[in-house]
Amino acid sequence: MKERKNSRRDQKRKSLFDQIRYWAGYALFFIAVAYSIYQAPTEICHLNFAWLPVAIISILGMLGLEISQFFVFLHQHHIKSGLLIPTQFTLRKSVMNSILPAKTGTLLFLQMVNKHYKLEWHNYIRFMIVATIIMFGVSIMAAGSLLLPGYLFAIVISIVMLISVGARLLIKESYFRQSALILIVGFGLYVSRLFIFWSLLNGMELNVGLVEASYFAIATNTLAQIPITPGNIGIREILFGLMSPYISLSMSAGILVGALFQVLRIIIYTVIMFSVDILCGNAKNQAR
Repeated sequence: MKERKNSRRDQKRKSLFDQIRYWAGYALFFIAVAYSIYQAPTEICHLNFAWLPVAIISILGMLGLEISQFFVFLHQHHIKSGLLIPTQFTLRKSVMNSILPAKTGTLLFLQMVNKHYKLEWHNYIRFMIVATIIMFGVSIMAAGSLLLPGYLFAIVISIVMLISVGARLLIKESYFRQSALILIVGFGLYVSRLFIFWSLLNGMELNVGLVEASYFAIATNTLAQIPITPGNIGIREILFGLMSPYISLSMSAGILVGALFQVLRIIIYTVIMFSVDILCGNAKNQAR
């Protein structure tokens, strides 16, 4: 009886903690955005939508790379798959993790992977751990590109790629065998985020170069591996606001670009998710 009571109490505490994280993230987001709108009317009034196609194409590229990462996981298990199901799974995970608490999207994703591909949930958890380690490495290397001379950075990249290729040749069972592929996807995701923020900041007529935009891309790349609130909503905007003065931008501009990224990504992913769900539904009906 005591164990059951303690278990229920622990579950209630965990549920309460998850709810606090969920609502605190949204509270931070809306407070930060309201502050930035109040402080930065010029950035809002002078949005240049000519830059929007670049941001949209970069977000679509980011989605394609996230789907590619799932294909790397399937490749390790020698599973061949069409494009539709991995796209559906990836979109559902991304959208739900962005708006719902406690990694809801990841939990649903694990269930779908188990049901459709007959793979145990712990397989993907192990893959996620490896991918997270490598993505942290990508963030470190991206930061190194701002600090190291060009020739030295090129040497570092070459060594990392050689190690990852060596891992593919020497390791048979671990997901580290796919290090080279995960690393390529990771670099691609970073570059996609770099162009997203570059285009959004220039769309706000801030005349920002790729170097300045890289600070936002590195921060987003790192935060993606450490979920504090759903989709790190609120956390990212506050961090961007605090970081912006160090690259000669206003705090409000940093908050706004973080909010624009979040809203634009969710809208694009959601529209594609519903479209893919319809296609999957039609495919199932035809199969019957």
